[in-house]
Amino acid sequence: MADRVGYNPDDFTFETIKDEAGDQLVFEEKGDEYTGEFLGTETITFMKPDENGVPQEESFLQIRFKDPSGPKVINAGYELEKLFTSGDIPVHTIVRLMLANKVDMGKSKNPMLSFRVDKATPRNARSQKS
Repeated sequence: MADRVGYNPDDFTFETIKDEAGDQLVFEEKGDEYTGEFLGTETITFMKPDENGVPQEESFLQIRFKDPSGPKVINAGYELEKLFTSGDIPVHTIVRLMLANKVDMGKSKNPMLSFRVDKATPRNARSQKS
């Protein structure tokens, strides 16, 4: 069991203001899929030396999700970045990502991952028409 030090936490109620880092989602084969709640995006910025060793700022976008097993993230390529920053998918929407294709980008380059993305509708929502 983990150590607990300091005040007795049972004397307080807590609201989470920052979640732990999410597990990285990995899509390897066509048809691999993930279903989770979209939590938003985060730009990760870091310093990387250029060919002359001079530090240069670089960044990439991570898309954040959660599911019953905890938080998840995926590094966004062009397709996913455009979709998840467009406003078409509101935060807290349940989505399904499926690796639909691996597009050949030529010699010495990794294939571009192309995804199918679906927004969920609760099954009982269709039967609750007024």
